[in-house]
Amino acid sequence: MRIADARVIFANNYPKLHGQKAAKLLAIEPLKIPEELNDKFREYDARNANHEYYPLAAGEYLLLVFLGDLKIPFTTLRKRTADNEDFYMSKIGDFFKIEIEKKDAKNE
Repeated sequence: MRIADARVIFANNYPKLHGQKAAKLLAIEPLKIPEELNDKFREYDARNANHEYYPLAAGEYLLLVFLGDLKIPFTTLRKRTADNEDFYMSKIGDFFKIEIEKKDAKNE
């Protein structure tokens, strides 16, 4: 799997990542919070390895769909701005390095 210069950065380690180090961006879908956020998706997307939840403020987001280097898909949310939309739309099909900012006890 080739890795582009692009990075997808996470504030914490999340179980959904399964320790993957890189991922290919497959698709982008607009999403409104709280209108389109349900408890199951919040549990999947926003709960980190320490069972804490990333705060998701009300607003418009881009749901990014990735396929990781272990062939395990995952999603992440980014604020919907014109710059973010242009950037991620231009990167569909590209590979991203996965980076985790905060190292916690369960982050390997």
